[in-house]
Amino acid sequence: MLNILRKSTIFPRAGDSPWSRFWYTYNLEAEEYDREFLQRYQGDMNNTMIFSGLLVAALATFASMTVNDLSPDPNLLMLVLVQNILISVNSTAGTVPQGIPLPAWEGPSVSVVWYQTLLYASLACSLLVALGAVLAAQWLSRYSAVDERGTAEDRCKRRQQKFDGLEAWRFRIFLEALPILLQFSLFLFSVSLCAYMWNQQRIIASVLIALNGLGGLLWAYTVVVSTVYPDSPYDTPLSDLLAQSFKRSSNATASLLRYSRLANTPAGFVGV
Repeated sequence: MLNILRKSTIFPRAGDSPWSRFWYTYNLEAEEYDREFLQRYQGDMNNTMIFSGLLVAALATFASMTVNDLSPDPNLLMLVLVQNILISVNSTAGTVPQGIPLPAWEGPSVSVVWYQTLLYASLACSLLVALGAVLAAQWLSRYSAVDERGTAEDRCKRRQQKFDGLEAWRFRIFLEALPILLQFSLFLFSVSLCAYMWNQQRIIASVLIALNGLGGLLWAYTVVVSTVYPDSPYDTPLSDLLAQSFKRSSNATASLLRYSRLANTPAGFVGV
């Protein structure tokens, strides 16, 4: 048993140098941190890619159904031409009767332009989210790649270099921004759907507005609650960003107050 324990790599040997034991402990802590980090964000990116793909498919279908609203109605033009032909054929007088003038099209209405703008903005946001999720998955895969060359110290230093790059380039903020952008895309889609249905049928549009408003209130409730109460289970990326922003602003305000108090304190009472 003693021989097995001496050859084991689970625990550092007593004869190892302090630096060897340091890098061994560092490797254990880094592996635990990276495991949790990758498990969380790789799962989030997979879910984001799946949901963004479904949303893009729904948006593309809806856009193909409503794209004709941006151009003149060909059925109306055909109907006017057919009526003019019937008038000319049924005329018994010697002169050609005056036909129905062709309808003049002055472009889509303001409501059509608005909901089409929201619809295609939602589609563009969903495509950006899908692209960002694919790139993020590749970057996370490269971060988790283990370099087998060099000593344990060299591998640990390269891992720390990767981690410092993530922190310096705000990689977490990029990952957290993708779900927020996807939620914004879903919001634009719901608004455009309500605006489109408002021109078609007011009762159906009222039901959609009520349901989307209820969903928006529930979403806002989860964001506010998780921002104010850190122990709330309704945690979202937006609430985390808001909580960090409020914390920075409160710290900055406290620093300014302390500085103003010191500036207004007489010099003789500073050391009291």
